[in-house]
Amino acid sequence: MSCEGTLGMSCEGTLRMSCEGTLRMTCEGTLRMNCECTLRVARGSRGQSPPPAFSMDKTPGIRPRLTFGHRLDVAARYCFPVACTVLVLLLLSMPLGLPGQAQMQPAWALAAVFFWSLFRPASLPAGAVFAIGLLLDLLAQGPIGVGVLILLLAHGAALRFRRFLTRKGFGFVWLAFMAFAASAAAAEWALVSLLTWRILPLSPALFECGMSIGVYPVLAVLLIRAHRTLAAPERA
Repeated sequence: MSCEGTLGMSCEGTLRMSCEGTLRMTCEGTLRMNCECTLRVARGSRGQSPPPAFSMDKTPGIRPRLTFGHRLDVAARYCFPVACTVLVLLLLSMPLGLPGQAQMQPAWALAAVFFWSLFRPASLPAGAVFAIGLLLDLLAQGPIGVGVLILLLAHGAALRFRRFLTRKGFGFVWLAFMAFAASAAAAEWALVSLLTWRILPLSPALFECGMSIGVYPVLAVLLIRAHRTLAAPERA
């Protein structure tokens, strides 16, 4: 009887303790979850954004698959910066008879690479910058590799200071581009002089630098509009 009594009491005590502990944990967890949800809803009603859980409830569980046309639209928007830069370079290589047309090619390439590297770096990788620089060297009939090196340096510098420049206004970005254009013109003059083993006159480099700085505001207005419309994959 002592053994049976002891065993019964221990079993009943253990069972009672486990049931009470489980019930207490369940009640506390449920009460805590309900309080947190109520607090989040109250915060959202005060003007704050609702938590993700409530936002996900408004979206359907099964999302529609992307169509071929939608995927093609997204790809075209991603390719727009490179395609636009190449097409304008090819257009400027044609005999249009524009004043300073030879200097407009590197000015356009530098401005486009600088702009897209700041605002759409995912659409202008380093491989595309290399191809644009190679095309620029071939069209300009200059030493191969000079345009490639200058555009890659501009691309890397723009990516390096991207977080800082994108928070500034247009005037500050233009001042930064002036420094980039002056450095690019000086580097191009030094490299071409070194490769041709003769000191070239400074006037073409200065004219190219001035044209790059002068046309950037006009090009930036057009590129900003394209950045928000044609080159925006999120608007597809």
